[in-house]
Amino acid sequence: MATGVIGKEPEQRGYKSQNFREITPDYIFGGVKPGFIEMIIVTTKANAFEKVVNNRDVFEHTEEASLKIAPLQAKSLITWLLQNIKLYETTYGQIKNVETDATKQVINKKVEDLLATL
Repeated sequence: MATGVIGKEPEQRGYKSQNFREITPDYIFGGVKPGFIEMIIVTTKANAFEKVVNNRDVFEHTEEASLKIAPLQAKSLITWLLQNIKLYETTYGQIKNVETDATKQVINKKVEDLLATL
């Protein structure tokens, strides 16, 4: 049970986890599960050893993390991402899409339309 003065906001503190690390994803995939939306963060790197020793191009894909987001948080994430994409494009110029897949082109157009409304 909470204690303290009624009407007074509790003190808030934040800490960085010992497991914290920065990840720059190469792609994200996942889907809808009961009660949450899952995003799996994947990075890709070239295997220098295989190239130098065996003269083979080998790319390694590593699942770095899985984010399980409640639907309400997912909607908040979309809003936050759109606002920051708009800020990024205002600062650094429009992000160019190079998708050749027709379905992805339609989705990218919808994102661009959403950005235009901000």
